Amino acid sequence: MQITWEGKDIIKIVSEKNTILINADKKTDATVVLCPENKDAIGSAFSITNPGEYEVNDDFFYVDLFANKENKKSAIFRLNIEDINIVDLNKVDGKLDLTTNESDSSYDNIIDNKLDVLILPIGEGFLDVKDAIAMKNEFSPKLVLAINYDLNSEKDQKRFNDFKSSFNAVSESQDKFKLTKKNLPGQDDEVILVVLNKTK
Repeated sequence: MQITWEGKDIIKIVSEKNTILINADKKTDATVVLCPENKDAIGSAFSITNPGEYEVNDDFFYVDLFANKENKKSAIFRLNIEDINIVDLNKVDGKLDLTTNESDSSYDNIIDNKLDVLILPIGEGFLDVKDAIAMKNEFSPKLVLAINYDLNSEKDQKRFNDFKSSFNAVSESQDKFKLTKKNLPGQDDEVILVVLNKTK
């Protein structure tokens, strides 16, 4: 698969069978759109807007809700694409409080010991660095991608640099990240921060 970051919280994933866009804000040629910012962004794509489990062309999507600091509900995503598990915390701004049911099963559906890629929002108004590092340590992914920050902002630049300094392994910045099951880090390898440039 190939992952790109189109700025803010917009992630594009191209798998063998789907083009997936998370938080699309304009018309797209994607085959799957998760939580589009407006109806015009959907086009002919399969649209996922509600919590639940979905399958599209052998790619799997799990959507749950969390309550933010203002007690508003927003989505987080777990994807299984080409046998790679990805969690996108989307707009999370603090401790994760899942709200779709009263049991722990919902939380377990998002977090388990098989997580490969974690996508974290670290810009101003989202996770502070301390919380982002704590979530990285709790989730124990193999790879981490940071989103929802703007390097033109001095505050976000500091947040990103502080977050980056918590990793022993950091990739070169890149426009597109290509990932296969075979090239995932091993269980005993360092967690890698994959640095993506905004492509739009």
